[in-house]
Amino acid sequence: MNKYADASPCGNMVLAFFLIVFFAVLTGLVPPAMGTFLIPLGFASSIGLTISGIIQLKNGDPLGGNLNIAFSVFTWVACVETLLKVLKLMPADSSGALAWLTLAMALVVLGVTPFLLKANLAAGMFIIGADIFFALTSYASFVGSPTVAYIAAWGLPLCVFSCLWQGISVPLNAINGRTVFGHGPALIRSKPTIKGSTNS
Repeated sequence: MNKYADASPCGNMVLAFFLIVFFAVLTGLVPPAMGTFLIPLGFASSIGLTISGIIQLKNGDPLGGNLNIAFSVFTWVACVETLLKVLKLMPADSSGALAWLTLAMALVVLGVTPFLLKANLAAGMFIIGADIFFALTSYASFVGSPTVAYIAAWGLPLCVFSCLWQGISVPLNAINGRTVFGHGPALIRSKPTIKGSTNS
């Protein structure tokens, strides 16, 4: 029996909070000045993701734990980068560094994509959205294409919906001692057993 409760809902919810605002900023749904809202939100989300990841690792969930910590790096960077730009301590254009960071993240999420597509619909939706966002953002940063960057941002709603789905369903299922809010069928059959946020 695990010493700690499943912390994946915390990681999913704080990531959803960050990504929905990030999406709104990237697509112009809010004024550019609202990007500063990512500073406190990113700080809080990063702490939540880090703690969630550590607990998931302690509970024996290597995939969920490591992914949460990896995504916390992304939210930390977005938070601190925004702060440094506001303070004029770094150049306004950081696309060169962003290109390499998002390329690395794209390789990470692409690497686990087949595994999560075999898990359930919620997990599959998240990883498809992440693939779209990181791969296209990296390409857009390398070639300097605002149009591709805009298209890339539309992968984030899939991630947000998936995070909220899993963040709500996991504790509800745990409280009831059975699956009352499932995660849908796998997008690719031959489903493996996955702990944490990817359980059906």
